[in-house]
Amino acid sequence: MNNPQDINATDLAKLRLIQAAITLFAEKGIEATSLRLINRAAGARNNSALHYHFGNKLGMIEAAIHFIQGWFEDTREPQLKALEQRSKEAPLAVAEIVDALIDPYVVLLESEAWGHDALCALARFEFDGDEAIHTILNQTSGKVARRLRKLLAVACPDLPKGQLDQRLNLCLLIAIQGFADSKNAQHSYMGSVQRGKPNYRKMGALIKGFCVAGLMGGS
Repeated sequence: MNNPQDINATDLAKLRLIQAAITLFAEKGIEATSLRLINRAAGARNNSALHYHFGNKLGMIEAAIHFIQGWFEDTREPQLKALEQRSKEAPLAVAEIVDALIDPYVVLLESEAWGHDALCALARFEFDGDEAIHTILNQTSGKVARRLRKLLAVACPDLPKGQLDQRLNLCLLIAIQGFADSKNAQHSYMGSVQRGKPNYRKMGALIKGFCVAGLMGGS
């Protein structure tokens, strides 16, 4: 992970801890990642550095989630805001809304060396996290999910709210888990379903197709 040049020593130390935590949570999971491991991976000279900056493991997880979701918010906002503005004039196609959901994942994986680790860490938090971790996830990624749901409610007026919520939630889980597991496509239940390195654009198009079909399917 690249560190910005114009950052003070304190913020740089925090950033290194966040980046180390993301990598370790992605590789080892929540339970197996200790504060000592994060300190060591971040190159912190003081073993209490993490406690000083983040308090405890939950504080570290919260900082990691905010770091990842902050990137998503900055990347997705122009596309999502444009859709919200256009929706005031005419209904949107479901595919356009799904683009706003999926495109940032592709950009992250193509442009950031830490992108895959970030999605693996999110997948760990989503599937292994306790109530406190899910509360943090709902306060961060939940914001964009609610904005997408509002757009989809107009695009799919005949779909009951409960079903729309379930289908959108499945889309989010498919996206996170699908991209996080992209490097294992050669070892799937169907055998190898990919040759060479992952093609994230093709994978994104495939996930978009599933999401659009799922959202528009009969109730």
